[in-house]
Amino acid sequence: AVPQTVGLYLGTEDRTIRDVLDELMAGVGGWTGFNRNGALQFGIIDVPSGSDDAEFSASTVFDFARESFQTPPDRIAVGYRRNFTVQTGDDLAAAVNASARAEFAEEFRRVEIQATAITTIYGDSAEPVFLPGLFATQAAASTVASRQLTIYASARNVFRILVKPEVA
Repeated sequence: AVPQTVGLYLGTEDRTIRDVLDELMAGVGGWTGFNRNGALQFGIIDVPSGSDDAEFSASTVFDFARESFQTPPDRIAVGYRRNFTVQTGDDLAAAVNASARAEFAEEFRRVEIQATAITTIYGDSAEPVFLPGLFATQAAASTVASRQLTIYASARNVFRILVKPEVA
């Protein structure tokens, strides 16, 4: 569950329900989709837990290859208090101060969290992974940024495994 308050401006353009749900769930680090029975499901991507779903041995595997290695990001940024009408320069009255101008010029306020242990091992990433959060507060965005950094903090090897049909 995501107990934080989120907000989404639907605007005046036509959008599908699927687009709105995808934007909403992506903004909280989640997903949406239909199960085999056609029921709509929602979920939050979290650190895996529990026991393995399957085990393989040399007698059940036909082919095994490492497809790629994914270096973990050392920084995660999450947006909050989204500005649905970005305004700059002449869009604003002359009386608007510099601080407010800077705020109106950005689509999101951002909170960024860095894992120095990852930076030490793999170096500084050029850009943080950005999640366009729809949160109302910085605290809510920080909570999600911490969760996302925990999820993605490990280096990942992607493997392709071909197993006998009775095992799969």
